[in-house]
Amino acid sequence: MRRTAKFVLTGIAAAGLLLSSCSTTGKKNVSSDKPINTQSQNTSSEWIVWSSASNRPEWTINVPSFEGDKLYFVGLSGKCAVERDAQDDARRNSISQIIQYLGTNVKDKFQQITARYGLSSEISNPTTASRGFVDMVSNGLAKQVKVDKWYIEKWETKLKEIYFLAYGLATVPKNSIDEAYGDAIDKEKENLKEKIAKENNEKAKDQMEDALKAFDQLKESGFTE
Repeated sequence: MRRTAKFVLTGIAAAGLLLSSCSTTGKKNVSSDKPINTQSQNTSSEWIVWSSASNRPEWTINVPSFEGDKLYFVGLSGKCAVERDAQDDARRNSISQIIQYLGTNVKDKFQQITARYGLSSEISNPTTASRGFVDMVSNGLAKQVKVDKWYIEKWETKLKEIYFLAYGLATVPKNSIDEAYGDAIDKEKENLKEKIAKENNEKAKDQMEDALKAFDQLKESGFTE
């Protein structure tokens, strides 16, 4: 299936869009089923002709959320001519959204350590470290992501074209995230230990030793704390 480069949610109102492919974007979630007024999404150019629930569930618009032992996310498809394609697209989008969210947050955590202890990028590079974490997570993520809930809309344009939008409430186990997070921290610590062994400046050594302790604290608290 041919895919377009980008899908913008506010572009629902654009008329005449060819529906031979799906385009992608993302929304985020929590698990509440409180309804949203779906018909307010209609425009003079496009309107909903069918949906899998009387109104769009609240979880389709909320932010990422850890609940219990899972991370909840929403995948949103692009405009697809076939409902099954829309569901597949939404699942792929949920994986992309999860990876982006996790990678950004890990980079922020590592940046706090490097900034606090004045570590240069040669000693500890948050971008490189977070990329390693993302690789660890994404390698096994596709098999672990489960879509717990679906919400589907069927739209019609004034040109009589039909397309589907799919929202999927996806989950990924918290323990798999924490495990990859811990592995990424361990790798960063090993790099620091190698730098310490080669460092002759005592002040620089002290900085890196303190950073090691900070990384230990990060690992102990886990990703979600």
